[in-house]
Amino acid sequence: MPMLIDRHLPAYDVSDVHTITIDATPEAVWKALRTTNLWSDPFVRLLTNARLLPTRALAVVRRQPQPSTPDQIRFGDIIESGEDWVKLGEEREVELVAGLIGKFWQRDFGFRRVEPAAFAAFDEPGYAKTVIDLSVRPYGSSRTLLIYETRTATTDDDARAKFARYWRLIRPFAGVMMKRALVAVKHEAEQQVDIDLTLDEHEQSVKPATPS
Repeated sequence: MPMLIDRHLPAYDVSDVHTITIDATPEAVWKALRTTNLWSDPFVRLLTNARLLPTRALAVVRRQPQPSTPDQIRFGDIIESGEDWVKLGEEREVELVAGLIGKFWQRDFGFRRVEPAAFAAFDEPGYAKTVIDLSVRPYGSSRTLLIYETRTATTDDDARAKFARYWRLIRPFAGVMMKRALVAVKHEAEQQVDIDLTLDEHEQSVKPATPS
């Protein structure tokens, strides 16, 4: 089945894929993707703060304000913020794709914003292009397979070498963080299913008997 991610980054240098099976419908999982606060996981907080350490140190040197610490981080917030990530495409309750361009090996990450229509063709030397894809697929009659994929392509040999060193360093930690994020979404979706079932049972128990 063709995927949206293939339209925006069909060729790439590295890819990482994580999946999880969730006891909930695709609709419930899609909703959980939008509502789950990933910041509630202490490991996600730890790794996110660790990744920001160079930026915070640079702000101190330049006597600039420190980056603010968010109260929550949700997939939807990251993609829809319109700051660094750019939303590339969405098929509701099926797939969501976003892209990011930068020099991720630098302390300030060297972000470069482009319009969605220009993302696929961007080839300015010295940069890396990353795409994340979140997709949900029915898995049996009452379960869903949630898939997270990230792909990165570089625009020249120098950027490829620099990104390769950066990727070797962060890949293990990024993988753990994404697994924890998917587990958080799983808990959110399955918890909502349990709540809905409890409410249905309660409504059935208080429903007036039909007169004979």
